[in-house]
Amino acid sequence: PVGGTGSLGLAVIRDPADLRQGLARSFEQARDAAVLLEEFVEGLELSVDYIAMDGHVQLLQIRERHKTWFSDGRENTCHATIAPAALSTEALDLLRARGPVFAKAFGIENGPLLAQGILTADGRFVVLEIAGRIGGGPGGTRVVHLSTGFDYVAASVDQQIGRTPLPPGKPDPRIFSANNVYASEGVFDQLIGMEDLIADGLVMEHYVYRQKGEAIPAHLSARSRVTGFVAAAPDLATLRKNLKDIHDRLDILDPEGRSIMRRDIGYHLDV
Repeated sequence: PVGGTGSLGLAVIRDPADLRQGLARSFEQARDAAVLLEEFVEGLELSVDYIAMDGHVQLLQIRERHKTWFSDGRENTCHATIAPAALSTEALDLLRARGPVFAKAFGIENGPLLAQGILTADGRFVVLEIAGRIGGGPGGTRVVHLSTGFDYVAASVDQQIGRTPLPPGKPDPRIFSANNVYASEGVFDQLIGMEDLIADGLVMEHYVYRQKGEAIPAHLSARSRVTGFVAAAPDLATLRKNLKDIHDRLDILDPEGRSIMRRDIGYHLDV
């Protein structure tokens, strides 16, 4: 849906016979706007964060986007990002070279720039979105700041008010993961365990998306996200283990004290 947000209304059609039904679902979320049909491309989905400063475009960070598929593989939602993405030298060179091309297309001399796309097995970067904005997603801006030492949100604000952005601090060499935690249908009442996880150093920071008493819909979507958090580790194996511990110790309760946390979603479960 052109008028939608996130992945709401997005449907992957694998059988032409399902096209009409898929279009109907998409138009339901389109807010009376159009629906765009695109070719489905297999590969590694990436968010690429750039900033243009006086016409020079710097690649800041590349984040892998990990998704949960549902509705029999017709829909998905991003549950985690991993940064920096593990890419070949050729892929890194390609994405660095694309930055100035994207900025020129938008006429951006100063400001943030986001590209999202699919890196295919044969080395192409198939663009999903290019935007003259700061990247979003689960804790995305914080991961860029923490991993690179450069606060590009503050830098972008400085650019808009005519102030020289501060230089970057010391980058953190660890691998970072920004994660969403989902709930099943019910009413959100309590988030349990997050303070202990922060005290134990497993979670760096977290964000609560839903308010106490807010209803969680039956259909999995961005509205099912109750909290998000950022974690870091020296390597992927340790990060995956830590994420499992975090998901085991966290809980989301409804007003009757029942757990409604979706424990079947998370990077530690990805294969």
